[in-house]
Amino acid sequence: MGPDMRWIQLQPKDGGSTIALVTWFEGLKPGGQQGLMLGIADVDAEYQRLTELGVECTPVEEQPWGRFTMMKDPDGNGWILTQLTNPDEIKTL
Repeated sequence: MGPDMRWIQLQPKDGGSTIALVTWFEGLKPGGQQGLMLGIADVDAEYQRLTELGVECTPVEEQPWGRFTMMKDPDGNGWILTQLTNPDEIKTL
């Protein structure tokens, strides 16, 4: 990719959609991405795991659509870890 270009691709361990994070887009500065959502099966367990590792997460909150916690990665990008109330209701396009 070149000496100043970095690429990391994230994917759940069981496969599925991926997210690619790269360094070569001028408009995508570190910390510029906010509200990146990841669907997880158990927000309470993930909150406990992350906070035990020293990651600062917001307290788990509940909404009609599900439960979530938020955190920032080392670059300041904002992530929302979500556990949907009824994941079977999600429609794909």
